[in-house]
Amino acid sequence: ARLTNDYADAIREYAAFLENNTTSRYRFLARYELASLFRINNDFKNALTQFYKLADISFGTPYWQKSIIQATIMEIDSGNYKTAVTNLYKLLEEIDDYEDIGKSYYLLGVSLEKQKSYEDAEEFFLICAGSFPQCSKAPGALLELLDLYLVLDKPDYALKISQIIDDLYTDSPENKKAKETVKDKKPVFKGVLPEIELINLNENQEIKTRAISRLIADLNLSNDIMKVEDKIKNPDSGFYIQFGYYSSIENAKEMIKICSQKGVNNAFIAKVQPQGAADTKVSKKVFYRVLYGPFTDGKAANGKLIEMKEKNMEAIVMELAKDYE
Repeated sequence: ARLTNDYADAIREYAAFLENNTTSRYRFLARYELASLFRINNDFKNALTQFYKLADISFGTPYWQKSIIQATIMEIDSGNYKTAVTNLYKLLEEIDDYEDIGKSYYLLGVSLEKQKSYEDAEEFFLICAGSFPQCSKAPGALLELLDLYLVLDKPDYALKISQIIDDLYTDSPENKKAKETVKDKKPVFKGVLPEIELINLNENQEIKTRAISRLIADLNLSNDIMKVEDKIKNPDSGFYIQFGYYSSIENAKEMIKICSQKGVNNAFIAKVQPQGAADTKVSKKVFYRVLYGPFTDGKAANGKLIEMKEKNMEAIVMELAKDYE
């Protein structure tokens, strides 16, 4: 498809493969390619849907982080910065892959720079370049930092960054771009250019702790990520996967956390109040289902159930009406 631009045919082939091979060892690769083809074909809505669907089913594999990174790039391009930063927060909490952690810090810098949070953006670019110098985005982080300093009217800092890029990434396209960008810029003072220290998290662990804590506090991520109360809602009609049925809200919340750890980020809690019980006390008792869905039909739900089993998550499929007991 990339060579012939026959996107529609390739998309149909991948969709058919995924429908008919729900347990294939190639299902993650196929869905990643499907999402990528949608993106290349400028069908961003379907691309995001497929990347997030892949993230839901591939936690614990490289495809989980690959899909979230690609979705995050699209969220940033669309101006959905809070969603993008939430995604990156989750990545930094879960992964230990050198390349993708470096990309995550780079994307945090890009997202915050676009929101004009320049101090935070500067720190994340310095972390990317200083802690992950072999990451593919390290020279890009320095180039973004160069542009940021020009926006802040700090041409001397921009010139210094250009020197650093030239020293570390001599043959890179970023070095060529940096030289072109600053060739007509002069320091605002005569003399030695300022010192700029790249941030190495191995030597400054407190910076990592502070940066992540600030993400949670300043961007209100605690409300988006940590509050389980937001996960309580009434289900629509349809088929669902149920992970548990509890008499205690605390147990239901704990299951939500387990689902999140397994990469099932859209599970929610549904309150259940049995009707028609003879005992008034019993009739007022509230129970809690932990659900995932809805799915269009039982077949789709059963296909997802197989994937849940592969994650060692015990669950059942059930059909619910809008007003259910």
